[in-house]
Amino acid sequence: MKDILSHLFIPQESNNHRAKVLHHKNIFIFVVAFLIFQILFTQFKNTYPQVLGTTTDISPTKLLYFTNIERAKNNLNPLTLNSQLSSAAENKAKDMFLENYWAHFSPTGVTPWTFIKASGYNYVYAGENLARGFSDANSIVQAWMNSPSHRENQLSQNYTDVGYAVEDGKLLGEQTTLVVEMFGATPQSLAASKAKNTNSKAEALGTPNSIKPITGSSLLGATIKKPALNSSFTSRMVIFFLLSFFLLLFVLDAIFISKRKIVRIIGNHLDHTLFFCLIIVFVVLYSSGVIL
Repeated sequence: MKDILSHLFIPQESNNHRAKVLHHKNIFIFVVAFLIFQILFTQFKNTYPQVLGTTTDISPTKLLYFTNIERAKNNLNPLTLNSQLSSAAENKAKDMFLENYWAHFSPTGVTPWTFIKASGYNYVYAGENLARGFSDANSIVQAWMNSPSHRENQLSQNYTDVGYAVEDGKLLGEQTTLVVEMFGATPQSLAASKAKNTNSKAEALGTPNSIKPITGSSLLGATIKKPALNSSFTSRMVIFFLLSFFLLLFVLDAIFISKRKIVRIIGNHLDHTLFFCLIIVFVVLYSSGVIL
């Protein structure tokens, strides 16, 4: 057993002075195995989200709170949570799951304004932000703020009201949490906003838990999801372990080669390292949230 472990992990004559697990053939096998694991991991997560899923803590009140903080920083009046816009956002989210699309306009040409009009909201200005795959409300708002087009919606003076939908479901083959944010302003609310004293902004902010939610199924639904295992945390721990393992092998390889003064014609540490970094970047990007 000792000889086998030495052959696998320590540079010596039997493995051509390179740890056997660092040979190109074994690296390739590992990469294929890792990608297969990632595919099976994702399929299991989508099939059994209650066992292996993403822990989320997203609610309309928290989204409103963090949005109004950003508006206050820019000397703008806070937005008001509106039940009609929330109903429109909920219907849009359900339509996206039903028709399986990720876009502002449905494959059949249905626009965000269709849902807003159907809710009875008589708007003069309206807008929409979308997000999916995030685990908390603040991350969503910050992602929107970091995107010029979404930031324009967040900080528009034309909007007085906002509605949110936070829905779980399978979209494009992936189990995810979908967030729809719909902005609007009616002639009455716009006139009232312009007349409003801006000194009341700070009082309107409160805290995430002190903002009283309005009634509506999209607001009263579960927004905190805690599966048995957090898939995001589990995936990152696996990546961290594998990265640490191979970095340790690279370090040991370099130490043994240096001590034994072995000269290699071609060194492969750099391409191995870059290869693993690309895999890690792919997995991180694949598991992160996206906005639209």
